Amino acid sequence: MKRPWDGSLDVLRAGAAVLVVLLHCSGSLRPLAEFGPEWWGTALLQAFTRSAVPLFVMISGALLIGPETENLAAFYRRRASRILVPLIFWTLFYQLISTRGLSGRIVATIYGGTPYPHLWYLYMLLCLYFVLPAVSAAYRSMNRGWLVLLSLGLIGSTFLSYAYNLLVFHRFPVLFFPLKTIPFIGYALIGKVLYDALPRTRSSAPFWLAGAICVTAYPPLAAACRSTTGFGSYALWQTPASPLVLLESTAFFSAVLLLPAARRLGLTRGFRLLGQLSFGVYLIHPFLIWLLKQCWKTAPLWYAGPVLLLSLAAAFGISRVPGVRKIIGL
Repeated sequence: MKRPWDGSLDVLRAGAAVLVVLLHCSGSLRPLAEFGPEWWGTALLQAFTRSAVPLFVMISGALLIGPETENLAAFYRRRASRILVPLIFWTLFYQLISTRGLSGRIVATIYGGTPYPHLWYLYMLLCLYFVLPAVSAAYRSMNRGWLVLLSLGLIGSTFLSYAYNLLVFHRFPVLFFPLKTIPFIGYALIGKVLYDALPRTRSSAPFWLAGAICVTAYPPLAAACRSTTGFGSYALWQTPASPLVLLESTAFFSAVLLLPAARRLGLTRGFRLLGQLSFGVYLIHPFLIWLLKQCWKTAPLWYAGPVLLLSLAAAFGISRVPGVRKIIGL
C-alpha cells in the first residue's frame, strides 16, 4: 500500500531552497586581516546554510530508496526525464553567460562537473540516480546498524581525502565528477534510515539544539584554522563531508520530520507548490545573482530576498508552459 505523502518533506525542500539562496548571497569569508563582526556574521550564516544540499539529497534518499516497486528500466526512464534535460540545458545556458562562453574549456569543466559552480549538484545527482537501485538493494539486505556504518564510511573517507590533500598539497583535489557522488550516497542512505526509523512521537527539541551547536561551533573553528594552518583549511569544515555539516544536516532533517506543524504545513497547497518549485529555484537563482553582479559587482546579503522571490516567480512561470517545464525537472 502506498504511503501517505509526508508534508514535512515539502517543508524541508522549501527550506533547503532558501538556504541555497542565502548561501550563494552570503559571500566568501574575508581574508584573515579582516576579522571582525562582518566576518563572524558571514561565517555563522555560511555554517547555517551548508546543510542545504545534504538536505536535498536526504529527501531524495527518503523517497527513492527502499522497496522494489518498479523495474530498472522504468526507474531510469523516470529519473532521466527529470535530470537530463535540465543538465544539458543549464550547462549550455550558463556556459553562454559566463566569461568562458562555449569555449574549449567546457570539456575540462564538465570533467569536474562544474561548467558553472552550482551545476556540480546536477552532475552529482545524475550519478546518484544511476547507483540508487544498487543502494536500494543494499538497504533491503542490510540492517540499520550496518547501513549507518556504510554511510559514515562513505562520508568519512571523502573527508579524510580532502584533509590529506589540503595538508600535503594545500588545495582540494580536482575530482572526476562521479567521484563527488561518494559522500552523497551516504547522505541518501542516512535520509532513508532516519525517515523510516524515527518515531514521530519523539520531541524535535534535542535535534534543533544539536543543529544549533554545530552551527555555532563552525566560526571559532574556521578562525582557528585560518590563524594557524592557513592554506584555506577552514574550507574543509564547509564541505558536505565535514563532520559538522553531517551532524547539522542530520539534526535539522530529523527536527523537521518530528515537528507536527511541519507535517501539517507541508500538506497545504502553498508548500506543496514550493516543494515542487525548489529544484527550479536552485537552477535559476545563480543567473539572477549574475545579473545583479553586473550592476553591483558583489553579492551582498540583501540580494537574497529579491533573488529568492524572482527565482520562485520564474520557476512558477516555466512550470506553467508544457514542454518548457522540463528544463526545471517537471
